[in-house]
Amino acid sequence: GMLRLLEVTLPPLTDPANLLRWGVEGDEFPDVEELKAELRESDFVLAQSEYCARTLLDLGVPNGRILRLPLGVDTEYFRPSAGARRTGPLRVLFVGSISRRKGVHHLLRAWNELGLEQGELVLAGRTGSRGAADLLRPEHPRCRSLGHVSDHALLDLLQQADMLVHPSLAEGGCNVVYEALACGLPCIVSSHAGSAVRTGIEGLVVRPGDIEGLKAAIGRLSTDTELRRQMATAARKRAESLSLDCFAARLGDIYRGLGEYV
Repeated sequence: GMLRLLEVTLPPLTDPANLLRWGVEGDEFPDVEELKAELRESDFVLAQSEYCARTLLDLGVPNGRILRLPLGVDTEYFRPSAGARRTGPLRVLFVGSISRRKGVHHLLRAWNELGLEQGELVLAGRTGSRGAADLLRPEHPRCRSLGHVSDHALLDLLQQADMLVHPSLAEGGCNVVYEALACGLPCIVSSHAGSAVRTGIEGLVVRPGDIEGLKAAIGRLSTDTELRRQMATAARKRAESLSLDCFAARLGDIYRGLGEYV
């Protein structure tokens, strides 16, 4: 007789046609039938992003059963650097597991075709996922992979980068996007990589799998330093509205609201 609230941290792929279009395998995503079974046992579902909420609607969950709660971020720990950025080339940063589901193959192709002579692409994340070696085996110009990094090293990378690019094909919420915003970092993300970034304000949002869109977005931010500065200020302000305190308050409101149904 208890009220059951299901939180979906990674939505499944509901359109199999995207597998071929995006060049990914189906087993890189959660099983849709397993989620459907869990949904039938749940009274309400918690979605971390609008993409997750749209997926739930596609699976037949009534909008009234979907509760939207973006992630929170520690804005005390993740914050802009107090000093000036170290000198060096324009630094484009990706953080996450090196996999096709994260859209790394699309990012690498966009980066290769863009050919930024004064830029560097830095990949930070686990390389043990299936296919990671194949993604990294070719030589990619002005690109280096660091593998898994410590929390302290991640903070330094975020504070010293010029932009974060996260073209993931599926996310519930995406912690590193929130962490990048808190560090005052403009973000280029796919529309499936979380809904914290508003295009043209804190960064640019592109369609998943859109290589031309990625090239255009990276190229635009790489040459427009004033736009990067404006987005950096907006990014930090956005993160402050998504702090852990704000997250806890919103979660408390949700639990109190559900109490009416018990």
